[in-house]
Amino acid sequence: MIDSGRNGYVDTRLPNLVGTMRELLRDHGLAAEWGRAGQRDARERFGIARFVADWLAVFDRVAGRRSGFVSAAPRTPLKQRQQPALGQVQPIPLRRA
Repeated sequence: MIDSGRNGYVDTRLPNLVGTMRELLRDHGLAAEWGRAGQRDARERFGIARFVADWLAVFDRVAGRRSGFVSAAPRTPLKQRQQPALGQVQPIPLRRA
């Protein structure tokens, strides 16, 4: 999801879009900042660690487990998790209940 002014820009008015594109062409630092924010948001929302953690949480709920679960991802807030770089695959260690 684009958060206008933080990880991209959304507007339906052509003059505003053109102005923002020109600003990004002039300000490489801002363009890089928005790009990093967009990558970070995409990893948090769609990364493999998030996917695995969400699936395992569903299995835990379906199985009625409240503790002693098998988990492939840490049970920490999403913003604190470290995601692998795009295109990298890392083995997922499993913890036994």
